[in-house]
Amino acid sequence: NAHGVAGSDLYFYGDIIEKESEDTYVIERGAFTSCAQPTPRWQFTASKARIKRDHHVRLHNTLLRVKSLPVFYAPFLYYPIDEQGRSTGLLLPQIGNSSFKGFIYSQGFFWAINRSMDVTLSYERFSQIGNGGSVQYRYIASDASRGQVDTFFLNDKTNESRDYTINAFANQELPGGFRAVARVDFFSSFAFQQRF
Repeated sequence: NAHGVAGSDLYFYGDIIEKESEDTYVIERGAFTSCAQPTPRWQFTASKARIKRDHHVRLHNTLLRVKSLPVFYAPFLYYPIDEQGRSTGLLLPQIGNSSFKGFIYSQGFFWAINRSMDVTLSYERFSQIGNGGSVQYRYIASDASRGQVDTFFLNDKTNESRDYTINAFANQELPGGFRAVARVDFFSSFAFQQRF
């Protein structure tokens, strides 16, 4: 019946907590959340978890609960608790429903390339429309030099088309107090833009 805090905002409790090494703890039959309320709005429960202090949590037989309602099960889950706030890894899946798109499932992967550059790759499944994917690339070279590229691709089974959007911008600081600015807005069709 132990409880504690891992990282700056990950609260946990468990039936048994064992110290495995100087910075690794094993929790049996526990739960994890970043909600500070007495009754958390959401939490992950796990049969077993291994916390590497200030780095990550590995959860086994994980169940995401919103209030007390079970929402999502995963046999294994890796949750970063790095104090820098940016860690490479899978993002939580997003699930939804739409009268136009049908059942929606999205799974993302975040890659922290370095301190000033990252990429997010996502797979998206729409039961009534088809499969899609997106790529987002961001960089910051300095306070005045930065850019971002957002792309979305869809294999639309309703009209057997392959559609896409590409949006990008860049601000680049130049010598002599000058600045170069670029913006790209490109898409496969107006119909696709209106529908998505």
